[in-house]
Amino acid sequence: MDFYNHTRAFHPLDLEIMDRVYEAAWAALQARDPFRDPDKDGERQESLRKLVFNNTGTGRIDFDILCDRVLANMPENWTMFTVRRRNAQEAGRTKSSSSWRRT
Repeated sequence: MDFYNHTRAFHPLDLEIMDRVYEAAWAALQARDPFRDPDKDGERQESLRKLVFNNTGTGRIDFDILCDRVLANMPENWTMFTVRRRNAQEAGRTKSSSSWRRT
């Protein structure tokens, strides 16, 4: 059986750009989901590394293009559950804050 080898050698500058894209994307994820479960951060970080690597393409690596691709392809479910919980908490606060105004 023949398998296509996806091995690619990266220039040190490309690796630096990939690392900076990873850091920027991780910071964006943290900002979107400040109440995330920190026990799952390791899994998310590994998935994010793979996402960065899989979006590099075959040509020259450009920070802006790669960062845009990674942010656009981040799975929604990395933040979905926290957003729902936060929305429920905010709804509870709104409800309780409106109830004290009535009395």
